[in-house]
Amino acid sequence: MPAGTLYVVATPIGNLADITARALATLARCDALAAEDTRVAAHLLQAYGIERKPLVRCDAHREHEAAADIVSRLARGERVALVSDAGTPAVSDPGARVVQAVRAAGYGVVPLPGPSSVVTLLSAAGIDGTAFCFEGFVPGKASEVQQWLARLATATHTTVVFEAPHRAHATLTLLASALAPER
Repeated sequence: MPAGTLYVVATPIGNLADITARALATLARCDALAAEDTRVAAHLLQAYGIERKPLVRCDAHREHEAAADIVSRLARGERVALVSDAGTPAVSDPGARVVQAVRAAGYGVVPLPGPSSVVTLLSAAGIDGTAFCFEGFVPGKASEVQQWLARLATATHTTVVFEAPHRAHATLTLLASALAPER
């Protein structure tokens, strides 16, 4: 593992057994861990028997500050792993600003593939997943939802969205009433 490198590490999305051997080796060998929620990251390390590392909080509210801290660590030759609570950092989770800052500072970024809820869903949906669009999370503001629905109504490809469990039923009801049955 080259020094002064950021490793973007995908983490399990529900089953801890779904982590890759490469992710485990990287988490064990990194000098620090940047995490969406440091408590979740500490639990992750403990679950795999990996020695606790210095943890950098990197949630949506502190991503800018975390990016500066991470760049400073990389300048000292540290290896930093970036993780989200579940899934891949920067994909509907914090991390994009960190990656941008690290690249702008001239340091390497190494992505480690892993579990993907989008691909997992498509593989079991029984629909053609050759062409699809991932929309991320459903917009939170009512005005944005209407524009989003209008865009979805004209889409000709499979569309995958994320939604919080407590809003899933209401969102499915909205989608069923706003979109054609084949959507």
